[in-house]
Amino acid sequence: MSAAIDGRPRVAIGGYRRTVGLRDAATYRQEGSPLTVPEEIGAVALPPGGRLAVAFGADIALLSRGAASGGA
Repeated sequence: MSAAIDGRPRVAIGGYRRTVGLRDAATYRQEGSPLTVPEEIGAVALPPGGRLAVAFGADIALLSRGAASGGA
């Protein structure tokens, strides 16, 4: 899943390792530390507003950009 955040393209990644994170789409450099969730990730999305939606197990988490990127 990709979207522009702060005017720069980002890619949301997540999967069977139960981690989710953001990468710069141009350089593929990881932004911040990846977050670990309790179960395998089924889906990720970047809704408007710079948040990161993560579906894992029977749950969905909506994370703020600061939490997903390790910054404020």
